[in-house]
Amino acid sequence: MTPPDRFSAADDPWIDVRDQHGYHRTGLRGLILDAHTIEDLAVAAAPAASAILRIATVLAARITGLDDPELNADTWNRHRSELLGRTDGFDTDAVNTYFAKYSFDVFDPLRPWMQDPRLREQCAIPSGINTLVFGRPAGNNLAWLSPHHDQAAMPLPTGEALQHLLIHHYYGASGGCTSRTAGTLTCPRAAAGPLRGTVSFHPLGRTLYETLLAGIPKFTADEQSEPDHCPWEEPQLPDPQAPLPPATWPGRRLTGMNRHSVLLVPGDDASTVTNAYLTWSTQQPRLAVTDPYLVVRTGTGRPPQARPRRADADRAWWRELDSLVLAPDEQHATRRPEVFDTLNDLPPPVRKSLRVRVHGFDQDTKTIQRRWYTAITPPLLAWSQEHDPARANRISECCTAAESTASRLTFLTNQAWKDTCHAAPSSKDPSWTATARSLYWQQAEAAFWHLLDTDTPARITFADTAARALRTATASARFRHRAAARAIATAVDALYTRPPPPAHARTLMPTAIEYRRHYTGFTAKVEKACTDPKARRTLRQGRGRPVDDCNGMHRFLSVLTHGYGQRRVHYTVASLIAHVDPLDAVRAAHATSTEQPTTPAATNPDPAPDLDPYSPATWRKRPNLGATLAHAVRTADFNETRTDELLAVLVRLSENQLHRRLPSLTGRLIDADLTPDWPVLLDDLAQRDHDRGRVATRWQDAFYRTLYLTSKETP
Repeated sequence: MTPPDRFSAADDPWIDVRDQHGYHRTGLRGLILDAHTIEDLAVAAAPAASAILRIATVLAARITGLDDPELNADTWNRHRSELLGRTDGFDTDAVNTYFAKYSFDVFDPLRPWMQDPRLREQCAIPSGINTLVFGRPAGNNLAWLSPHHDQAAMPLPTGEALQHLLIHHYYGASGGCTSRTAGTLTCPRAAAGPLRGTVSFHPLGRTLYETLLAGIPKFTADEQSEPDHCPWEEPQLPDPQAPLPPATWPGRRLTGMNRHSVLLVPGDDASTVTNAYLTWSTQQPRLAVTDPYLVVRTGTGRPPQARPRRADADRAWWRELDSLVLAPDEQHATRRPEVFDTLNDLPPPVRKSLRVRVHGFDQDTKTIQRRWYTAITPPLLAWSQEHDPARANRISECCTAAESTASRLTFLTNQAWKDTCHAAPSSKDPSWTATARSLYWQQAEAAFWHLLDTDTPARITFADTAARALRTATASARFRHRAAARAIATAVDALYTRPPPPAHARTLMPTAIEYRRHYTGFTAKVEKACTDPKARRTLRQGRGRPVDDCNGMHRFLSVLTHGYGQRRVHYTVASLIAHVDPLDAVRAAHATSTEQPTTPAATNPDPAPDLDPYSPATWRKRPNLGATLAHAVRTADFNETRTDELLAVLVRLSENQLHRRLPSLTGRLIDADLTPDWPVLLDDLAQRDHDRGRVATRWQDAFYRTLYLTSKETP
């Protein structure tokens, strides 16, 4: 039993959870051990729940070995899928071994959990318990309707104090704080927490066990040279004056980016906290690291700056739906949370039931706390671009129409107010605008869900919604003032008029057929460019290299790839095309005009003239990489066993490794007079980034069917 003068974050209950029997509290150890029976967190404060999810996700990665940066993508995904197939949760011995290695004592005199014991000497006075607790007035702030004030500060249960401690670590305010003297540095100001004013999107499984495993972000760097530590795993306390260590994955990235230092002062026993020190932890510049649970908006500056989506308590979650279902693409102004990039690799039962938990804290960038909020989405991975491009395109269209109509409504309502009152321009919206906008968004959600199942133009439907909202908001004014009636009628008519699109407006995502048409045109233009020896030499230099190392190729490819994403894939295929001697293509074209074609027609028959060459049925009849390798075995004396083994390796390689291996392979094929079908290869490589298993199956099916079925049919 825990002594009364100790409180363990691992073993004492302080985290509210929900299971099939109801609600109860547990510690971090119980949270992990019982994760397979816990349905979800039940923490009342959304920012505290968001912080606990990040900490628990790192614990899950540590205990399962999914924090190993040496694992390649396939091994990592396979290991996670095996873990998700278990019904008994995390390994009990591994959990207990991990918690035995580190101190989770909240009031440990040397290493209190997530705190800095040096604040007793480095701060002249404590900050006060009211400063720690979000929602309590502190210092010179007026109490108004609150019973709390600094003259009669009420102690706080330790479990609740821990939650507020985590909120400060992640969402802490910037500006004045308790002065701290560390060495020669004295400062009374702190920077904002890493998540201040943001909204987080966490994958939500059927149990907390699934939630934590699905929420582990993948390792995206090439290597990690320094060891990764969480704050409680650090061998010694951090030096406040030293440069910040790299944001290693996943520990520091999810738990060690805080800008505040906190120290809790216990009461007569460890069950309550009576005071606290709250000050800065570092004055070093912030690291350029993006949290993997945030929607990121890409700015238009030079260079572009990625900024997280700000939390807005008045903004419904469905307005972010297009950002969640669209795959990453430089064409779009927003990027979905990084953790979503691996969700399509989850086992189908988990993937189909996966929802999204939304945690937001509406704050300004300084000290004002407005409101925190939470929401749960329905299962939406089936709507993602990887699984249903048409649905994702419709969602994007409807979200864009809803936002543009809201902006149009605001502008027109402001104009109607000015025309009615003959008012001078003002930076503040009049009362009509706020009311009309509120009514519009209340009705827009129902219109949005209805539009997803119909072909009705989204712009017209949202214009109808905006017109109803505007008429309702101005009903009394239209009755009293003739000028108001005329101005509102003009505004309603203008709602149905399509405004000129702004320069930064989002364009709709191309369809699969448009992608294939683009791939065909792209490869044709690259082949034409390669007739210039200088251009061909430049394009050949990009073989196997990342886009950032292909500076000379931008002149030829930047415009051709704009709006279609997957630049690495385009650059790789362009460099492969440049390996082919264009004179060989001219000779081949001349030969085909005078001789019979030698390509096996039984394997890849030409599409019928009345079929769309870019339709799925016709496109899949063209030879992919697997079929080309099979032809190499049959006609170019490639060793069958070695080619089979080579293909088995290729389908398992990571994207970076595959792009490095392709030049040598395609070089051998070209030397054997077997040129790959470049548009099909480009299409497969682009799809492989988010659907590796399906592309691997197509390549292997084509290899074996071309090799064996065609061999049996050949007399």
